[in-house]
Amino acid sequence: AMRKIVLGLMMVGVAAPGVAQMGQMGGMGQMGEMGGPGGGGRHGGGHRRGNGGQEGGGERRAPVFKPIKRANYDELVKAIFREADGDHDGIVTTDEVTAALAAKRDAIIRERFAQIDANHDKLIEPDEFMAWQRSAGDAVAAGEEGGVNAGVPLGDAIDLPGHDKGEDRLIRRILGPVDAVVIAKANTNYDKGCSLDELLTFEDAKFDAIDTNHDGELSIDELRAAKLAGEDGGRFGGRRGAPPPDPAS
Repeated sequence: AMRKIVLGLMMVGVAAPGVAQMGQMGGMGQMGEMGGPGGGGRHGGGHRRGNGGQEGGGERRAPVFKPIKRANYDELVKAIFREADGDHDGIVTTDEVTAALAAKRDAIIRERFAQIDANHDKLIEPDEFMAWQRSAGDAVAAGEEGGVNAGVPLGDAIDLPGHDKGEDRLIRRILGPVDAVVIAKANTNYDKGCSLDELLTFEDAKFDAIDTNHDGELSIDELRAAKLAGEDGGRFGGRRGAPPPDPAS
């Protein structure tokens, strides 16, 4: 009998720490699942899991679309006019636009040449060209934009540095390319060039065609109706989007 009692005490002494340890793990697991400091439980991670809705990147909300106001639209038209008016006489001619585009293209080509010309000897040697081609990857090999000056096309319209974000980008999609053809169409009195008032009248006709409720703002619903915005929260497709009908046509 004494031997059985001693054996029973030994078994209790061995099992007790194990049972206690299991109890602690269970408690930690429960805390982890509730978002406490414990690391066990089904979810693990404890504290981070518990605060996931606030700290761990909970559900993201789509950005709120702000209507495009006519004043902001007109300001970008004015900026484009100033960029095109090379001699600053208040008149933009087709020759000025053509010259501005040629100068921009030449500058981009020179920059690309300088990046390929690694030793700066004003010559592109076969090894330099091969090195550039390899570093540019498949995009350049396939004739696509990429590598040197990636995302900087040679350009077919007046562009404004620093005006390619947010609302300005949306307005540029509505305007479409402002080139020599647009300047010629906007010159309604057929004199030597296009004035700022003529360009504003021409471009505002596009705004008015979209602003169906005539409140001086372009809402997301109006842009969608004009096929200038998709159903995914107002994202515009294509490089400049599909411009509205040409008021001069």
